[in-house]
Amino acid sequence: MPAMAADIYIERKYEIHIDGQIKPGDAEKIASLLGKMTAVSSFFVNSNGGNVGESMKIASLIEGVHATFRVKKGGVCASACFLMLVAAQH
Repeated sequence: MPAMAADIYIERKYEIHIDGQIKPGDAEKIASLLGKMTAVSSFFVNSNGGNVGESMKIASLIEGVHATFRVKKGGVCASACFLMLVAAQH
């Protein structure tokens, strides 16, 4: 059974949460959320990585927003997730 795409959602009005493996289409989900938000303060992630190309697209979105990037308590940011981490403001 193929892995499911990441669960991507808004929390506390100004936070985007990314949980799970990054799959094609996730950057479009994030871009759609960004279009609905007036501001973003932080991205919170728990991901073991996933699709490198999609992570690069997400990294570009994160870089353009100038928000912080945090790994959720008890979470991970491994493999392709690291591309998103280095794109963020800290």
